[in-house]
Amino acid sequence: MQCSCPDWAVPCKHLAAVIYMMSREIDNNPFLVFTIHNVDLLEELKKRGVTVDEAAKTAAVPSVKDVVEFRKPAKEVGKEAPGFHRVNFSRLSDRLDVLLMLLPPNPAFDLNGDFKERYSSQMRKISGNAVKFFEGKLPAERLFPPQALSNEYALSGDSAVSLEADLLLDWNMLYSPDGKEFTKADENAVLREIAGINPDFIPDYSPSVTAVHQGFLASMHLMANGDIAPQIVRLADGNCAVRWIPCTVDPEVTSLLESLEAIIPDTMIRFKVGKSGKYVKNKAETLLSYLLGKLVPELSLASHKAAYRDIL
Repeated sequence: MQCSCPDWAVPCKHLAAVIYMMSREIDNNPFLVFTIHNVDLLEELKKRGVTVDEAAKTAAVPSVKDVVEFRKPAKEVGKEAPGFHRVNFSRLSDRLDVLLMLLPPNPAFDLNGDFKERYSSQMRKISGNAVKFFEGKLPAERLFPPQALSNEYALSGDSAVSLEADLLLDWNMLYSPDGKEFTKADENAVLREIAGINPDFIPDYSPSVTAVHQGFLASMHLMANGDIAPQIVRLADGNCAVRWIPCTVDPEVTSLLESLEAIIPDTMIRFKVGKSGKYVKNKAETLLSYLLGKLVPELSLASHKAAYRDIL
């Protein structure tokens, strides 16, 4: 390496800067060394009889079947409605800063600037907006934008809901006004109704409505305390997606999941697997992952402050 500057030092400050930047990039992605030398690593390995097939490439990314536990025998599915109890959120503490410390500034999967700074900014925005909800500055109905204004899903004590998903993580909300016949519903409209229930009256509702309501509050508390994390999963079509899950490194989050698990009906969450479908075993994590998938994008929007200026 040479530089045309008059500096007498070897290396000069310009070469030193180049070496520093190259070293930093290689630290982030060691395989960059092969690219710099115009070497196709996989092709060279193939010439030497070493092959890397698609299964090996994706082995580290869990599939949807790996992260969602299914109930196999029919006898595992309880038919009786679970008893009601309120989930205790008061033991959760703010873990955002602790969890952010575990993330390196420039992980190998992102080479576009300081990923940790961008991620931290979004997580603080999500946490701050969740806190606004508990302060009464962010109405629950604003968290689920309506596709159309309708009172079709007004809730009563007999109303019931269930969730259905496939291995592409495409979700459907099913609604029944009387707990008997279920039809596909506008999920945002139903969630808006459930989120708006006065907690004092929640025991008057069906177990499925109660479970979603408590799951909604749990999701908001988890986001307010930074107790969530993204998880990359492999879909049935081979593509990857991100789903949000509770951070169970905190024992209080694990306790919350156990408490929520006890009030979710066994037949409330079903995946389209096989001919008849399968009910979910890890109900609390799956329900929270579904709700966080709806709420995280909404709470991370930069436009929220402007959108709610008229109600603050």
